[in-house]
Amino acid sequence: MQDNLVAAFKANGGIDLIVAAHDKYYERNMITGNIVTLITNIGEVSPEIPGGNHASCTVMKSSRSNQSLLFVDVAGKLMSGRVVDQNGAPVDSFTIAK
Repeated sequence: MQDNLVAAFKANGGIDLIVAAHDKYYERNMITGNIVTLITNIGEVSPEIPGGNHASCTVMKSSRSNQSLLFVDVAGKLMSGRVVDQNGAPVDSFTIAK
């Protein structure tokens, strides 16, 4: 993603957020260019997942013990994200200002 998709998005006007789904864990990262990446999970959770982030990826929040769901609110130039686990308990929150 970092080497191909992000470069293509940057060349065509920029990007602030990438959201993806994974079957095992939640993670919020900051990659080169201050782009936030979110990986939400809805599958079976396994604590035995090996690490291995891209060299230009900084992990900001990680949860490998719960399933998660992302709620997004956009108001003008402000986007807020709230992540909860399968019981509705908070996992993470963040804001991106444009």
